[in-house]
Amino acid sequence: MGGQAGIRVNKGALTNPTYSFVEEPLTGMDSLATGQIDFIINGVSYGTVTTAGFSGVSFASITGSADPFPITGLAGTTGAGGAIALAGGLGGQSGAGGAGGAATLTGGAGGYATGNAGGAATVRGGAGSTANSVGGAAQLIGGAGIGSSAGGAAVITGGLAGVTGVGGAITATGGAGGATSGAGGAVSLIGGAGTASNSAGGAATVRGGAGVGSSAGGAGAYGGGTGGATGAGGAVTLSGGAGGATSGAGGSVTVSGGNATTSGAGGLASLIGGAGAATSAGGAVAITSGSSGAGATGNGGAVTITSGDALSTTGSGGAISLIVGDSTGATAGAAFAITGGMSGTGATGAGGAVTITGGSSQATNGNGGNINLVPGTNAGTGVPGEVTVNSVAGIYEVAYTAPLMTTAVPASGTAQPIYIATRACRLKAAYFCVVTHGTSEAFTLTKDASAAAPGAGTAMLTAPIATAAGNTPIAGVLSSTVATVTLAAGDRISFKTSGTIGAAAGLTITMLMVPV
Repeated sequence: MGGQAGIRVNKGALTNPTYSFVEEPLTGMDSLATGQIDFIINGVSYGTVTTAGFSGVSFASITGSADPFPITGLAGTTGAGGAIALAGGLGGQSGAGGAGGAATLTGGAGGYATGNAGGAATVRGGAGSTANSVGGAAQLIGGAGIGSSAGGAAVITGGLAGVTGVGGAITATGGAGGATSGAGGAVSLIGGAGTASNSAGGAATVRGGAGVGSSAGGAGAYGGGTGGATGAGGAVTLSGGAGGATSGAGGSVTVSGGNATTSGAGGLASLIGGAGAATSAGGAVAITSGSSGAGATGNGGAVTITSGDALSTTGSGGAISLIVGDSTGATAGAAFAITGGMSGTGATGAGGAVTITGGSSQATNGNGGNINLVPGTNAGTGVPGEVTVNSVAGIYEVAYTAPLMTTAVPASGTAQPIYIATRACRLKAAYFCVVTHGTSEAFTLTKDASAAAPGAGTAMLTAPIATAAGNTPIAGVLSSTVATVTLAAGDRISFKTSGTIGAAAGLTITMLMVPV
């Protein structure tokens, strides 16, 4: 002791003794330095105590009592508080050398009585002390590799379940926002950056656990946070990494259903907008390709939706279905639009074309794929959907023209067939014109079924059309009854004259039809 310090031992607690260092100055057990105490056993230093606190304290083991066992850095006065470091011991240096000692934080085992949970192990950054101080970070960092060795992994693993229990969950939760307006803390999973000139960045993987036997694999879920009373729910963003500073392409984002094994079906990959509540709309699903660069000729990114190829002997390729959601009540069904892109603002740029192409056959005598346009069916007295061009129904026209413009209009009461339907179709419009006006000539159209006499069928106009002047086309008014203006294959359309024909001559009738 050198007469410089004394040690008192509380003998009443030998299993957990308390040591008191008395007298001034506390210059150390071996008089090595003033204001310093060194713990040396068999020539090995196990720690140093100075006026700045503990330094380099080493323990073979520490066991706390029922109360928490504190290991606390010395409080700072004007600077930062003292740091606490738990480090495994240095590996052996002789021979082949030994591995570094592990550093383990383990909660205590539960008591033997049924239902006692094991003690928690918590690593927590220190709380900020003033109004706007940031809390201390809590980090788990794998050790740095040396030379060509990989860096040490940082692993967080839920506890192993009992015989029939569920495995322990792993939860990474950002800190709650302030009581008034602070945003909640973010949770980030980021692969490590590559350090060498061409090193790839580390992957970031979130994967559900593997199932055993006939059990399903664990789900991997990304969910945005629930919104407040009037706030929007948190967004979920999957973004490929940015390309390099010079010419590297941006990283791709892939959402893939799991591959099947043996004979199972592949897993479904779904993009589903969130359900709306009350009168709010459901969330949209948007697939948008990337914008081009700012240079002169860069194209915007393409969007490609490709179904799976059949790899079996006679299997068909996967279908692609784009289906608009159903409406309710008296609301019309939602539209489905495919629109070519708008041209640039230059002098000659054309708008983008829209191309729908049936599949080509690769068989020796195979047929090419059809393109099928099917309008929606009606209900009750509603009008069936039709194929339109530029929002106008009608695909082809049928015309009747007198041989000469001087050819007289047939006598009043004459019926003349002018069209035979080769497939189901519907009359959409009819125009009448004479070159020379007579006295009070008028015309109507009739739908005549097979074997019926011309003009004996159903009138397709609400009333005969009178031509009041020569070379002046007049539109007929069609019946509003859909069945009246709809023809089956084999039905005919005839025109029928009425009124006083007089010198009327040069009749032309044009009809607009649409397939149904």
